[in-house]
Amino acid sequence: MTSVAVGKPAKESTTAVVGSPAGVAVDGNRDTSWFSGSCTHTSFNDFSPWWRVDLLAVYHIITVRMVNRGDPPRFTDVSDRLRDATITAGNTASTITTYCGFFAGPGTSGQLVTVNCVPGVIGRHVKIQIQTQFLTLCEVDVFVIPLLEREIE
Repeated sequence: MTSVAVGKPAKESTTAVVGSPAGVAVDGNRDTSWFSGSCTHTSFNDFSPWWRVDLLAVYHIITVRMVNRGDPPRFTDVSDRLRDATITAGNTASTITTYCGFFAGPGTSGQLVTVNCVPGVIGRHVKIQIQTQFLTLCEVDVFVIPLLEREIE
């Protein structure tokens, strides 16, 4: 199964530094070290950070997978920052309110977190949001089922 998120436009509430933009979480690079430039990182004063991807088409959203940060041992382990993550979907960037799932965490170093959406989630945009400081995602996969032609009308 292939993620439909790879290479799609992504945004985040804030960006901590130039090397950690939203798009690195859908670039197909599963490296878990933020220091390699493969992980997003929101700003220091963002206490309700979010990340979202535009899938460029409306789908049944089935599963969202997040690759958590996992820095080399010589650095402080901050993988526990991935916690209390709510995943939602919507048809427009301003209406991403359909609940998909939740990851309580805390995450572990380099963890692949799989969240299976509740049945019936449909959307073009997928959003991940936490309620603490610093959202870091190293890769996000979105697995879908295409809509039937009669569902599009």
